[in-house]
Amino acid sequence: MIKAILLLLLIALTGCTSALGPVPFETVEKGGLSNVDEPGKFVVQSQEDLEALPYHSAALDAVEFSKHTVIAVFQGQFPTGGYSVTITNITESQSSLVVSIEEKTPGPDSVVTQSFTQPYHIVKFRKISKPVKFEAKSLLGQIR
Repeated sequence: MIKAILLLLLIALTGCTSALGPVPFETVEKGGLSNVDEPGKFVVQSQEDLEALPYHSAALDAVEFSKHTVIAVFQGQFPTGGYSVTITNITESQSSLVVSIEEKTPGPDSVVTQSFTQPYHIVKFRKISKPVKFEAKSLLGQIR
């Protein structure tokens, strides 16, 4: 009997985790020409936050901040193509959001365009007011 109770208690405690799971998100904009020269990661929760963002567009102006949070990631300026940044996942835990990012750079033998680029990715998701942590993964020479 005691073993059965301990087993049930162990199963119940195993279910107590701090991860709530993935957060569905939608891309607002993604591209290679943001005109934002410096790298940066931004959480936009209000119109005031949007005005402080170094990038503006009609798509961002249409976001309803009473319902949505926006994450904007800018990779900075590069002298060639072959660079990209992608928000791959957003995970909610009890205390925070974790935003996973992939940053791609061209390898030494990659054939790339010879023009300045400023890669960026902007997403929106249901309003969540928790601290945001960014986790970046760099991929060298893996151009799509």
